[in-house]
Amino acid sequence: MRRRLTKNGIITYEISGKVDVTDTGWVQVAKAGLADLSKVAFVGINDDAEICITGGLAILADQSYDIDVSFESLKLSKPNPTYGGDYTAPITSPAGSATPARRKTP
Repeated sequence: MRRRLTKNGIITYEISGKVDVTDTGWVQVAKAGLADLSKVAFVGINDDAEICITGGLAILADQSYDIDVSFESLKLSKPNPTYGGDYTAPITSPAGSATPARRKTP
């Protein structure tokens, strides 16, 4: 996996082969402190590009930024998938206060 940041505020993760996600809960897709971030894109660059969530419930997103997250030209997989139920977790606002939010898992 290779990461590049473009001048227009987009981080692109180029995926080749299989990438295992072993973390659970919110899996942050960008580091803190980036200016003008607008989107994070996971893009497959070959035929076997795959992101596999190997553990429990995992949400590849970001709570620090109001951004789009996209998945293009790759396989998303989860061995032995089960419905994760309604996911409830605090969302931290830019000011730092936590607000409970209700999230549906796919």
